[in-house]
Amino acid sequence: VGNDGFARDVFHTTCNLEALKIENYIVVALDEKLVEKCHRQQVPVIPAEWLISDDPKVRKKETHQHAVEATEWSTQSYNKLTRFKPYAVHLFLLLGVKVIMSDIDIAFLRNPIQYLEDLSHQSRAPLIFQNDVAPNVVIPAANTGFYLARSDRRIVKFFEQVSLTPSVENDQTLLNGLLCAGSPRRTIELGGHSCRHKFRGSTESFKVYFLEKRLFPNGSNNEIWGPLGNQTLGQRLTAAKVPHAYIIHNNWIVGEAPKWNRFKELEIIFWDE
Repeated sequence: VGNDGFARDVFHTTCNLEALKIENYIVVALDEKLVEKCHRQQVPVIPAEWLISDDPKVRKKETHQHAVEATEWSTQSYNKLTRFKPYAVHLFLLLGVKVIMSDIDIAFLRNPIQYLEDLSHQSRAPLIFQNDVAPNVVIPAANTGFYLARSDRRIVKFFEQVSLTPSVENDQTLLNGLLCAGSPRRTIELGGHSCRHKFRGSTESFKVYFLEKRLFPNGSNNEIWGPLGNQTLGQRLTAAKVPHAYIIHNNWIVGEAPKWNRFKELEIIFWDE
């Protein structure tokens, strides 16, 4: 999900995916300019307007209008942009398809799809999130920039709840406040990688799994970032204790330009402007 202000990040991601032979993706474009650019680049795209419901209880038209203006992380407009992501995921889940949601500040080093599918079945977790906490934090937190959601009735119900909950926060803050009783009260199951989400007033529940940071590191791992110098990327990842990482998530830093520069320092830019 993105707008024209993040066009180069969108195409960085799509070129990265295609380099790994991942072709079953789609961009949700929040403005016409990005739609047109995707068409010119032959990138699969769906205009956000096609996803906006006329049902007044959904209240997404205003969110969409503000999201189009968002060009910088952490602003109020950007928060509204992020709120469109769970809404779009909810609609795709209603179609009966499994969704892997990815932000556009991620570099894919290996194809993670089979690993995520196998993990979902082995752990019996229909919802799997990247873990977004700092290195020494024990209780995991969901990163809404990278996750797998199966088209399970309970997951559809959960994303409907996230989509319809009024909030001025970004999607990650909102979702973590709802998931597994909320971050402060979250009970982590044995092993430290999962929790159980229980619906209020219901016996229904589902398991949520948090990915290992050694395979799906977030931007808090400072050993990853900085100019490579005489190192190769593989050597840098080994030194950062993530030699087998599937992705690198370029978060924990604010601003499109700083994120882009961090990727350039690691020489993993997939889009030539």
